[in-house]
Amino acid sequence: MDIKIGNKILMTITADDIACMEHDVLSPRDWFKLGLRGKINACRKRWLSTWVPILRERGLDIPSSNSDLIALIKAQSDYKNRQEREEVSKDVADICLNSGKLAVANCPLDRREVQVLPEGTAPTENCDIH
Repeated sequence: MDIKIGNKILMTITADDIACMEHDVLSPRDWFKLGLRGKINACRKRWLSTWVPILRERGLDIPSSNSDLIALIKAQSDYKNRQEREEVSKDVADICLNSGKLAVANCPLDRREVQVLPEGTAPTENCDIH
């Protein structure tokens, strides 16, 4: 079974995967559909509960159609989707795993790790061990 969005296959569920799922769930197909529908509904509820008050504060009419409301939200100059919000709010740092500080040239490669951290939380001091 292929899980698709549009024509793009996101994941292939093998017969073995289905057999494992059937041990715990009555219908893997229904489980996927209901799980995905539930996630979409939860995302929609959070999105609208954030944006409808903002639109009202701006004096904008709230469209009765979901499609029109979504288009209105996405047209706001300060609207950012999850990926855009994450890009703005993260720092990337090369960390020395021994010191927990910024890696320096002498830090062994197998003791270094590039980490994505919340903005403003990356170490500011250089490794003092190597």
